[in-house]
Amino acid sequence: MKLPKYVQAWVDRRDDRAYYYLRRRGFPRVRLPGLPWSPTFMAAHEAAMNAPRNAIGARRIKPGSVAAVVAEYFDS
Repeated sequence: MKLPKYVQAWVDRRDDRAYYYLRRRGFPRVRLPGLPWSPTFMAAHEAAMNAPRNAIGARRIKPGSVAAVVAEYFDS
């Protein structure tokens, strides 16, 4: 089965359960419920695709520092 764009699947070895995540560069990783192409899966996929973009290193960088300027440069 072909997965939607940016979706990756992992199988947990402990209970052989598949987990699906939306992974895009610059955006948070989002776990998607249900099976691929189901209505709940596609609704969560659409919501995750419309989520705002994270700033590079936003949690680790102090505002006004040189690191903040470098991260802003790379983000542009």
